[in-house]
Amino acid sequence: MKTIIQNFYHAQNYQNRIVFVEFYNKMAEKFSRRFFKTHNLNELMIKLGDDKVPVVRKKVFESVVTIRRMLNQNDTVHIVKLDDTLNRARLDKNKTVSEVKIWERFLWLKINNRLEKKH
Repeated sequence: MKTIIQNFYHAQNYQNRIVFVEFYNKMAEKFSRRFFKTHNLNELMIKLGDDKVPVVRKKVFESVVTIRRMLNQNDTVHIVKLDDTLNRARLDKNKTVSEVKIWERFLWLKINNRLEKKH
């Protein structure tokens, strides 16, 4: 996992950071919340929401429902950080980022407490 984080998350090439986001989403289909917490993957994804490249931020914002699903209910620190990331997405100066409508779906799911549970 360290190699993946080093080669993709920390990459100078923004396309590799996008691959990290896609990798995260695929792993969320197969791995447990414990695995994500152990390897600090949720924190890394949330931090990519501040990436300098708009297309990377957009990919992260499109993944917020998955990120939230991988957080435990008692992981309030990351839940607050994710909420902050969503608020920044809405206010992003780059139009392609601020127009991502996934945050509306996320807020609806949050309000209606319908986030998918994963053990």
